Amino acid sequence: MHQHSGMRGHRLLFSLIVLAFAILFIGGVFVASHSIEWTFVAMLAVIIAASESPHRLRDLVSIVVLMFAVACTFSPSSGPGLNATDAGAPDPGASDADAGPGPDLENADRLFDLTQLHTFDIEIAPADWEWLQANAILEQYRPATLIFEGRRYEGIGVRFKGSYNTLDSCFDSTGARICSKLSLKLKFNEYTKTTRFKGLRKLSFNSSIRDDTFMHEVISYYLFRNMGLAAPRASHALINVNGEPQGLFVMVEDIDEEFIKGHWTATTGNLYKGIWPQYADAQPYVAALETNKNTANVTRMITLTETAQQATDATFATDVTSQLDLPALARYLAVDRAVFSDDGVQVFYCADATTADCRNNNYFWYEVPSGATQLIPWDVDYTLAEINVDLGRSQWDTSPTTCTPVPYCDYMPEVGCDPLQHEEWILPPQCNQLFGLVHRATWHDYRLALRELADGPMSRANLVPLVASLRTKIRPAVAADTHGPGLVIWEDNMDWLDHVLAGQLVEIERLLAEPSP
Repeated sequence: MHQHSGMRGHRLLFSLIVLAFAILFIGGVFVASHSIEWTFVAMLAVIIAASESPHRLRDLVSIVVLMFAVACTFSPSSGPGLNATDAGAPDPGASDADAGPGPDLENADRLFDLTQLHTFDIEIAPADWEWLQANAILEQYRPATLIFEGRRYEGIGVRFKGSYNTLDSCFDSTGARICSKLSLKLKFNEYTKTTRFKGLRKLSFNSSIRDDTFMHEVISYYLFRNMGLAAPRASHALINVNGEPQGLFVMVEDIDEEFIKGHWTATTGNLYKGIWPQYADAQPYVAALETNKNTANVTRMITLTETAQQATDATFATDVTSQLDLPALARYLAVDRAVFSDDGVQVFYCADATTADCRNNNYFWYEVPSGATQLIPWDVDYTLAEINVDLGRSQWDTSPTTCTPVPYCDYMPEVGCDPLQHEEWILPPQCNQLFGLVHRATWHDYRLALRELADGPMSRANLVPLVASLRTKIRPAVAADTHGPGLVIWEDNMDWLDHVLAGQLVEIERLLAEPSP
């Protein structure tokens, strides 16, 4: 009797030991492999081991099954959280379904790391690629697949993009393409609205055909951002289409809802593209909306326009206190003038020689809910081509003679400028009611911002090593780019860029040494 009781004690001890090994073995194998199949094998091994104690087999099987269920419940590979591809190394066979609706696991910070040169491989049906090239100016999307760092993103949209200078002018009168490279846009939610890539809806890849350095946008946006302003991130990237190299591009973050979320906590405001507050009617503002299109309420823009029309230099700063962030606009103008942007907020194109219809472009406005409306730069490739010796001095002149629009080729004398191709007139910015008021109201803060810019982000101590690093990074890509300017032209333009950056600091110091008007 005592011997039978002892045997039962040994069997109980043996069962507990087997159970302990079951827990450790199943947990270890499951975590290591993230595989249901291997976990099942582990279960069988434990059951076989337990068969040495047949009287406890049924209980052990029940316990092991229970442990397996618990392991599955808390496994990172189940449920709506991370899956195997997200948690580990990229899976070459994975698709965008891995990321699921919403943001990708990794945000875009590393994407725009200035030390990195990423490659984007695009797979697209040959017929669709041919259609895009034949119909580039339509700017319509076609379905494609993106392969990035070994991971596949199915069902994205791809199209060519640009303005007159970077798209329309790339085709002659017969429709033949005359530019070696066209800018591209990838839209990750074109076909599935919830899809994101690194948290982004869209990415622009600019051909840089008007900037042989591939640096103007990268440096200009860098300066805006490092002066505390909301501006897109930009870096460089390589693109292949169906295995064919397309060359080096400037990769730029899009300004959209995701951009807003990255800069403001209040994200429900209106975002406008390229519309200046100068219209009494709502229609132009509604047409410029990028958000809230279905519930368009442009009252704030109309109110700002009315305020500007009624204000004087003496009242303006007080009148717009709740509508515009004048210190931020001063910083914006400091960067905009220092990089000599000649296709942005300071250039008003007129339809004729009158001031009846004069518009600027290449910027966004964001109406921060319960806050001031903020200006955001865009399309800054037409920067850093020359040294800006004026830096806003001439914008104090509002005489009738000055405020008469002049032909484009007279205002911006360029080599080979053809008046027939530039049938617009240019109005000096100070002659626009709102811009003139902003210019004069911000001059003091503008000078302070220039001081900060010259001593900080744009200083030689900061920019020289940055530009040198960028130069080293992209030089092999420029050499290999059969659609680009080639090394000789690129090197010459890089040397000129160094000259412009150094010379601009000299001009800033010259202005700051002068008494303020």
